[in-house]
Amino acid sequence: MIRLRFVWPVLAVALAGFALLAVFANLQGVFRVVPFFAFLFFGPGLALVPLLERDDAATFAALTMGVSLALDTIAATALLYAGRFQPLQIVLVLAILTLIGSATQVYDVIRRLRIVIVPAP
Repeated sequence: MIRLRFVWPVLAVALAGFALLAVFANLQGVFRVVPFFAFLFFGPGLALVPLLERDDAATFAALTMGVSLALDTIAATALLYAGRFQPLQIVLVLAILTLIGSATQVYDVIRRLRIVIVPAP
C-alpha cells in the first residue's frame, strides 16, 4: 500500500513538467493543449488531495479535479489583481504549489515508513 502512495506525487510532478515543457518549448496545437489542460485539471489536486487519505475512488477523483480548478482560479485571480496576469506565471505558480504538495506527500510516506520500520524501545 505504501508503494502506491508514491504514484500520485510522481504523476503530479510529471504533469507539471510536461506542461512547463510544452510552454517553454513553444509547442503548438495538440502537443501544447493536452499536457497544459491535463496539468490544470489534475496537477495541483493530485499533489494535495492524497494528503486527505480518502479511500473512495469517486471522492478522490472529484476532490482532485475540484481542488485543481479552485487553485487555478485562486492563482489566476491573485495574479490578475496584482497586475501580473500572464499564463506563464500562472503555470509557474501552480507548478510550485504542485511541487510543494508532492514533496509533502513524499515526506509523509517516508515518515510513516520510519514509524513502521523502527520498533519502539
